[in-house]
Amino acid sequence: MIAERTRIQGLLVKYGVLAVIIVVYVVVTRLYLRDYYATFHPLLAASSASRPIDLCERLNYSKGACSPLLYVLWLTSRVVQSEFAAYLLMAIGIVTVYAATRMLTSGNTPPVVASLLYAFTPSTLYPSLLDYYGFVLLTPLILVAIVLAIRGLAISSKKLVYAACALQAVIVILHTAYWATALAVSIYTLIVYTSRKLTQLEKAVLLYFTLISLPRLVFGVFSYEHFFTILAVSLALSTITIDYLTDPRDAGTRSMLILPVAIFAVLVSALLTSALRVGELYVGLTKPPIVAYGFAGFLALGGLVFLLRGRASVLHCVFAALLVTFTIISLIAPSTTLIAVAFMSALSGRLLEAALTSARTIKSRSRRVSSQLLVVVLVVVALYASITVAVDQHYSVHPALVRVSPQLDRASQERVYSWIIRVAGELASRILENTTGRVLIVANWEYSFWLYEELARRGVDVYLLTSLVGSVEDKVLTAKVLTASEQVSALILKNITSSLNIRDAYIVLICDYSVRPPNMAYLGYPIIVVGEQGEETLFRTISDLYLTPMYLTLANRTLREYLTPIGIGDEGVLALTWTSSGADMLISKLAVSALYHLNYTSVYNYNYFEGYEYVGYAPRPAPIKVELTWFTPIYVDRVNLARITARGEAYDVYLLLAVFRVNLNNEP
Repeated sequence: MIAERTRIQGLLVKYGVLAVIIVVYVVVTRLYLRDYYATFHPLLAASSASRPIDLCERLNYSKGACSPLLYVLWLTSRVVQSEFAAYLLMAIGIVTVYAATRMLTSGNTPPVVASLLYAFTPSTLYPSLLDYYGFVLLTPLILVAIVLAIRGLAISSKKLVYAACALQAVIVILHTAYWATALAVSIYTLIVYTSRKLTQLEKAVLLYFTLISLPRLVFGVFSYEHFFTILAVSLALSTITIDYLTDPRDAGTRSMLILPVAIFAVLVSALLTSALRVGELYVGLTKPPIVAYGFAGFLALGGLVFLLRGRASVLHCVFAALLVTFTIISLIAPSTTLIAVAFMSALSGRLLEAALTSARTIKSRSRRVSSQLLVVVLVVVALYASITVAVDQHYSVHPALVRVSPQLDRASQERVYSWIIRVAGELASRILENTTGRVLIVANWEYSFWLYEELARRGVDVYLLTSLVGSVEDKVLTAKVLTASEQVSALILKNITSSLNIRDAYIVLICDYSVRPPNMAYLGYPIIVVGEQGEETLFRTISDLYLTPMYLTLANRTLREYLTPIGIGDEGVLALTWTSSGADMLISKLAVSALYHLNYTSVYNYNYFEGYEYVGYAPRPAPIKVELTWFTPIYVDRVNLARITARGEAYDVYLLLAVFRVNLNNEP
């Protein structure tokens, strides 16, 4: 009876601590990370479509080249359709890290610490810091499948293995990092192979993950999917082959074969990926490692060294190998960062267990208590620092502000974020006032998901010319619209709307500009450069005009014909130093027209002169003159960003959002 009561109390304490961690996680995100779920704009945009083909048609003009990512995104949105579901998935990750750490340690404290580190590492606390598409919300499912598979194989539990296999079938459909589980299991079996022959269950699981992963190559979204899927398959098949060929008693030979097998698998993956011509392998972590991995990453290094110094079990070696592997991979594929953080947290718990054990052996009671308190203080400081970093990065992830936010302090970021939320509703209302049916929106594809989701949520029947994951053809078409003359752009849009049976089209533009008394506006924000004439003030852009060189390249236009090189080599400056052809671009005219709509008496670009020719530095450039026939501004609003002083002159820098209606009834 007493033993039963003790066991029940132990279970209550264990799961009670987990419940507290999850509750604190929810409280922190609710109080300090405003609109946590609402920031997953692609996920919310996909959830508004009844079928994946509807999403494809609304986000891609060239329907025949619809990205497979939209189909995967739509399927994912069927799973994560509420903020509760998002929190539930993250809670699953916390519990899984606890279970994984229990596999490594014998004490009760390390799993708790590991769960805390996982829950409050910045990338886990606010997943938008890593993966804009929202797939990162489902990454804990991959972690569950990995832990179930390894645990099931380690103790020969078919139930756990079957559960992992069933979950993998779901992951293959819903997640772009479906290959991560197959790769983890392949690494596990390769390490196990050094000490013994593989069991029939292990071989069967390897073949299962191989067969279920290969079909997704046909629908691969990102280029690195092909590389890592082929790597997992090559590793699995190579392990099975050498296990069959080698003597089960020759442990030395089997250990020596690990490195050649791994190198062979990497080479095969690289060669086949290159042969398939799937594009660039490198994608890159979207945030610095200190933000992505936090204190868990720092402690994991110590945990790794501790394991290598001591007598590590096979399971310890597996966790160390998975830590190194997924940390490296997460630098290329950000969606696997949470997996890396999970193994970092588990090994961090292992290190803290060793530290606490060493502290208990200290004979001096005061030193023992001090050592234990030091460990507790380190954990508390780490959690506080992680929460602070996540909160500080919160407002910088909005797609419409991602280039603007780094220029602002925290208070300004929050103010501008509130502004963009307000104008989103206002621009939707203004579009609804001016339309009677479906509308076509042309905008910078970087914030296309945000724009689509905001408009659709407010009742606009919206179609985008292109999206962030739209086809290259659509991006080229968008670039041609924005870099052509007004008349040509209007003709292109008229043909597009006619083919879609749409009567109303709009262009949305976000632009930064500077104001100097008495009422003079300059495109961009001021910077000081040193040229042949000494110090000069130029204006660099951090908004839509920043992409002008890319637009020109996609439209197959010669940059020097549109932009004046001034010897600085900065595209942000070049975008604002146009020639006569550049001044005639639609995107240039829209930006200037929006400023005149805000009642500025004169709009300038420092390197813009009458005659549209760059003739050198001039103290008094002429104001820019713009007349629009087929594009009418129906909404323009602005927000102050900062005050910048350049060469003794004070400039107030603003960000504006403008909506232009295309007058399709005119005859270009």
